[in-house]
Amino acid sequence: MSDDVLDELKSDWRGQEAPLEVLGRRLHRSRVWTMLVLAIELAMTVGGVLAGLWFAVVAWRHRDPFFGLSALTLLFICPLFSLELYRLRWRSLNWADRTPEGTLRYALARVRLARSILHLQTWSGLALLLFVGAVWGGVFMGWISRRYPLRTLTVVWVLAAAGTILWSKWRLWGKDHEYRTCERLLSTFANAAESGSE
Repeated sequence: MSDDVLDELKSDWRGQEAPLEVLGRRLHRSRVWTMLVLAIELAMTVGGVLAGLWFAVVAWRHRDPFFGLSALTLLFICPLFSLELYRLRWRSLNWADRTPEGTLRYALARVRLARSILHLQTWSGLALLLFVGAVWGGVFMGWISRRYPLRTLTVVWVLAAAGTILWSKWRLWGKDHEYRTCERLLSTFANAAESGSE
């Protein structure tokens, strides 16, 4: 390989340095944000479990299926989603290799994990819709009293579920674009490194 071709490849790769610096700064900020989100999610999970325990006590004392169903959801379904979210977010903090290639590989891994998190959030929205369906099934079967403001609660729950699902789908579209960009940069890096070693 001639020196001219090598020089051209080096020049092309140096042109990637600015986007890589921007990517590195963005990854650092997103790691800080992830740590904050982890703390918030942990606090919300603890709050949800405490609320679930309180609902379980109310359900047991008053033999109330509505509070029983709420307790079941908060104590068994929500912690499963929360633990998986926590596990995925924790994995996204692992950035050991700060070289250009390591930065690109870390960015690609973060995008993959972000997509998994967004899929999980979509499932949590669907779980909330299933909860609403179970509540209304209990109402129609006569197990759950109509004395609760179920119409208002249903509107709130359905809007929250729909918002979660739509937001996750919209973010997934953006993450697909990020994924393609990271793959393209990594491919450019690999081609330049391979050409430079010949």
